[in-house]
Amino acid sequence: AVRDGKDVVLATPTASGKSLAYTVPAFERAMDHGGRTLYLGPQNALVADQAESLTSLAHDLGFGSRVSVDTYTGRLSQTEKRDVRDRRPTVLLSNPDMLHYGLLPHGHRLWEWLFSSLELVVVDEVHDYRGVFGSHVALVFRRLARLCERFGSDPQFVCCSATIGNPVEHAARLTGRAASNFELVDDDASGRG
Repeated sequence: AVRDGKDVVLATPTASGKSLAYTVPAFERAMDHGGRTLYLGPQNALVADQAESLTSLAHDLGFGSRVSVDTYTGRLSQTEKRDVRDRRPTVLLSNPDMLHYGLLPHGHRLWEWLFSSLELVVVDEVHDYRGVFGSHVALVFRRLARLCERFGSDPQFVCCSATIGNPVEHAARLTGRAASNFELVDDDASGRG
């Protein structure tokens, strides 16, 4: 479903392969034509954990794979943030607050390279975005959609959760996309001991 370019909600249990379901297509797009992915996690610890895994996988692909992974969070110094922008990674890991505060307001002069080639937005732990925080993130995603449209891109959303009861309805409300645009993947076909 992700490879087909559909908006997808992955609602399967922990350790069922959700990360691979979006990582493989993201890396394929980066290697094929430099397509970019924005990964958003609700906590910096989760972002750092994913960055470690994705960086290791990208490194194993070897030099010349065109896949580069970087994080952009509030923990970075101004110099480190500038270095990330200068490297122009194909996979950028961040959080919704940094998207709101550090990327979107500067999209027209610092991040055009990202928003003009953004193909995939991964929203991990989508169930965490509810209440006031969820309302804020929903508005941030609408700003993201407007900025991407300005730069000629229309990224696909992949929302992930291991613990959500209404995955499609919640993802649609959060992203501002129609529920009919989302394909639900909730069948856990991962191996078991």
